[in-house]
Amino acid sequence: MLRQVEYLARDLSENLDAFDDQARQAIAASDCPRARTVYLVGCGDSLHAGYAARMAFQTLAGVQCTPLGAQEFVGYSALPQHRAAGERVLVICTSASGNTPRVLEAIVHAQAHEMPMVAITGHPDSALGRGAHPRLLVTLRDTWPAPGVRTFQASLVGMLLLAIALGESNGHLTATQAANWRARLARLANTLQALGPRLASTCAELSATIAASPALYFLGSGPSLGTALFSAAKMVEACGVLAVAQDLEEWWHVERFAYPVTTPMCILAPPGESRSRAFRLAEQACQAGRNVILISAEESIPDSLKALPCVHIADDVCEAFSPLVYAVFAPLLAHFTAVRLGRGPFQTQQ
Repeated sequence: MLRQVEYLARDLSENLDAFDDQARQAIAASDCPRARTVYLVGCGDSLHAGYAARMAFQTLAGVQCTPLGAQEFVGYSALPQHRAAGERVLVICTSASGNTPRVLEAIVHAQAHEMPMVAITGHPDSALGRGAHPRLLVTLRDTWPAPGVRTFQASLVGMLLLAIALGESNGHLTATQAANWRARLARLANTLQALGPRLASTCAELSATIAASPALYFLGSGPSLGTALFSAAKMVEACGVLAVAQDLEEWWHVERFAYPVTTPMCILAPPGESRSRAFRLAEQACQAGRNVILISAEESIPDSLKALPCVHIADDVCEAFSPLVYAVFAPLLAHFTAVRLGRGPFQTQQ
C-alpha cells in the first residue's frame, strides 16, 4: 500500500497526456456530444470512482450524471425509456481488470439500446479491452497484485478527462477553459508528490485508534462520497476492518443512533459545498461523545475543532478534483492498521 501511494504522483504526470489523447478520441469517435445524460457504470473501486467523478461531469460537461453499479444498470436503468424518447445517453463502463462479468454485461446492455458507450480499463488484452470500442486504456507500468490504489486513481483520471473532453466537444467549455482544467489536473502531481510522506506519520498514529475498534465510518458528500466509499473499501481489503461509507446528512439521520458511540468516524471536509456541513456534523458528533477524525486543510478548521485528531490535506485543489488528493490518506491508514493487527490484504496474515 505504501509503495502504491509513492507511485501516484509519477503515474499522474507520466500518463496524463496519453490518457487525455485517448479521452478526446473516444468522445470524438461516437455520438457522445449529443448526450445530456451520462451513466458511470462499474463495480467496487470503479463504481467509487464514478461517484467521485460525478460532479466533474455535471460542472465541466454540463450534463446530468448518475453513477450506477453494474447490476443495477443492467437490471434497472432507464435506457429503454431514454431510447423511446429519442434521448442520447452516454454510458461509461469501467473495469480496471477488464474482466468484471457484470460490467461486460453492462456494455452489451448499452449496445443493445444503441447508446454511445466508452469503456475504461487498464488491460488492453482483457475481454473489455479487446471487445469494447471506443475505449480508454488507463494502463500503468510496474504493477503488482494489491488492493487497488493506483488503479482507482487511473480510472478516476480517465473519467475526469472524459468529462473535460465532453464539455469541450458539446460547447459547455471553450478550448481555453478545457486547457486550463487539464493544466489544473496536471499540477496535482506536485501536490501528490509531497502529500504521501507528510501524511504517513499522522496515519501511523491514528492507526492505533482504528485497530482498537471493530469498525469505523467514512463520511462525505458530493465527490467526497466517492472518496469515502474508496476509503472504506481499502480498510476492508487491506486489513479486514469493517468500514462503512455514508453521506454526511444520511449518517446524521440514521447511523448516529448506532452503538458503540466510540466507533471512529473520519469526516471528509475538502473545499466546496459540503465543508460547512462537515464541520457542523463534526461539532455535533463531538457533543454526542463520538470519536471524530477530521480530513481537511489545517487552516480551514474552525477553532472549535482544532483539538480533534486531523489528517491535514492541502487546500490547493478544486472540489471536483478533490478525491484525487483526499483519498491518499486511506491506503496509508489501512497499511498501518494492518501492521498493528498483523493482517495482510484480503484476509491473509502477515
